Amino acid sequence: MKKFLAAVLAAVMAISLAACGRQEPETLVTPGSASVGTEHGSLGIPVPETPYTIQFAGATSGGSYFLICNAIAELLNAQYSEYFSASVQSTAGSAAILRALHEGEVEFGISQAGLAKDAMLGQNNFDEPWTNFHSVSYVFPTVMHLVSIDDDSIQSFADFKGQKVSVGAAGSATELNSRTLCTAYGMSYNDFKSVEYTSESQAVELLKNKQITCANLIAGVGSASPTDLMSASGFKILSFSDSDLEMVLKEADAFYPYMLPANTYMNQDYDVNTYAVANFLYVNDSVPEEVVYGVTKAIYDNLDYLSGVYSLMGGMSLESASDGLTVSLAAGAEKFYSETK
Repeated sequence: MKKFLAAVLAAVMAISLAACGRQEPETLVTPGSASVGTEHGSLGIPVPETPYTIQFAGATSGGSYFLICNAIAELLNAQYSEYFSASVQSTAGSAAILRALHEGEVEFGISQAGLAKDAMLGQNNFDEPWTNFHSVSYVFPTVMHLVSIDDDSIQSFADFKGQKVSVGAAGSATELNSRTLCTAYGMSYNDFKSVEYTSESQAVELLKNKQITCANLIAGVGSASPTDLMSASGFKILSFSDSDLEMVLKEADAFYPYMLPANTYMNQDYDVNTYAVANFLYVNDSVPEEVVYGVTKAIYDNLDYLSGVYSLMGGMSLESASDGLTVSLAAGAEKFYSETK
């Protein structure tokens, strides 16, 4: 399994985000050095001699993780260029992001809280502990959208047996969630007629082209992939029975019940009984405390802007900052929250 998780750390695409220049302070420090200057800017932390280089890890380009990381990076570059020079790289998904955080290849990244806990403890899909990261903030919930063609013979995940199924990109949170579902239902990928390892957007195209019949589209409510699929006729979002939902929730304690109200999407005139999991921003442990503090403050000082850039961030607040926490807070983030109480 270790080799599998290593293999899924996809080749990354670095996207450089231009920083807006500002006058350098006279009192200087080198990013990450032990010495600090005496001048403090808008974030209340020492201003470095050159901006502190920060790389965020998102998942596939165009997905929620990537777009949220991109919004934060653009904010840092535009409003806090005396502190930060930020960029974003795409990855295969949560497992790749957590590995990159653990190994210090990136400074910040987003992942599902349940997978972060598994990585920290070296359990389930992780053969050894990955421990070199801590939490910064809750960001948004990911909601299970289990979708299929509108066929009466497919009413639950158990009915995916014998079907052509997209389980998510290899090593992504989506794909690991598919494995969790299989475990809960006593199934394996061998029970499917065929398995496609694709992103959510690719799965939608396969469904529309009748190349698959079922897919796991776990995503934020209203995100592009389920919205795109349900805008077409002939598809449905499956609801979990109470007993099936209880069975799944026992398999992963980070999951919690979630109801998708009728008419959340086009062609969905029914409530969907499903589940969700929190997504958190995490930071590598080598990042200095003042940098974590500064990034956290920058995010919360600009929530209106960030939610305007990407709507899924609209649920962030100081009150919800630790909702669904499974990995303890980084010291810099904890310091910021303690000052806002």
